[in-house]
Amino acid sequence: MTGSRPSAGIYHRHGDTTAADVGMPVSEKKGLLDFSVSLNPLGVPDVIRDAWPDLLASIQRYPTPDGRGIAQYYGQKYGIDASSVVPGNGSVELMYRCFAALRFKRVAVICPSFYDYENAVRTSGAQVERVYLNVDDGFRAPTLQRLNAALDRNDAIVIGNPNNPTGTLFERGLLHTLANNHPGKTLLVDEAFLPFVDDELSFSLMPSVTSSANIIVFHSLTKIFAIPGIRVGAIVAAPQTVARIRNVSPPWMCNSIAECVAPMLLQCENYIQETRALVFREMSILDDAVGRLKRFSLIRGAANFALVQLCDGMNLDWVLRHLFNAGILVRDCRNFEGLSKSSFRFAIRLSDDNQKLFAALQRMDNG
Repeated sequence: MTGSRPSAGIYHRHGDTTAADVGMPVSEKKGLLDFSVSLNPLGVPDVIRDAWPDLLASIQRYPTPDGRGIAQYYGQKYGIDASSVVPGNGSVELMYRCFAALRFKRVAVICPSFYDYENAVRTSGAQVERVYLNVDDGFRAPTLQRLNAALDRNDAIVIGNPNNPTGTLFERGLLHTLANNHPGKTLLVDEAFLPFVDDELSFSLMPSVTSSANIIVFHSLTKIFAIPGIRVGAIVAAPQTVARIRNVSPPWMCNSIAECVAPMLLQCENYIQETRALVFREMSILDDAVGRLKRFSLIRGAANFALVQLCDGMNLDWVLRHLFNAGILVRDCRNFEGLSKSSFRFAIRLSDDNQKLFAALQRMDNG
């Protein structure tokens, strides 16, 4: 990569394609420190590693038509009845299925945010209104007044909580008030990164979503348990909403390994607590360290990733190339609508890796 702007084709790629974005075959990515995807730095839980031979045997049989192994996880973890759960092949697939089933006409989307929110809305035939977060106040959550106004004009609103890539956290009371103010509209909240937040249940809508006819929660197990290749997640909503989504869903939307793995994850409470402590500790160290640099500004959010904005007119292509040459991949954020074209995101990894990232940033800051 040189100082020229990358081709437009990279702007809707996922973080896991970062290697290809800088011209490196993904097959050669193994030797690099990959900060571009925001997964649990502890890696796959031991309970899955230990059970892997038995899990392989599950591929010789059909999964259940309705993904009841995944529904079992949500029933035991959050006390949610299976009638309020739509298990699926990861939360992204479920977003597309949800919008296709509910057929909204106009949907508000917080920006900057995960690209597939907007794409899922447009694919369903609905129009999008963007509600922009403001960099000048650190991408803080919009006021209730702004959110009310957006929902007044639209059939639904999509919110990531915490939001990707800004890490913005939305108070549960704010979201409940928004939903209560608009009983005829729908609030769709993506909680994929909320398990990384120490007081998750203080922010999650899961405990009350099934009694709210106009709230839908997207949930993912892939990030907190570092298993994105398995693909496992769910929609949680009131039974009448779930029924509408199931009516347009074919059977066998979840694979056998995902169904077997999901109940095993109920044994991972200590793993989750260790993860949260690690993420908070390492984020605090990096926040303090990067805060002393002149050419980089770190925006710390509530999740396991941070957004960095370049200062002093630095060129993002040059920064990405420098990091790549140092064996580091970060997430080019130019495809996030509402961000400047000089931002990148990095995930929290283990301490030694995080220090290598900081050392590379420090060399550029001094150079």
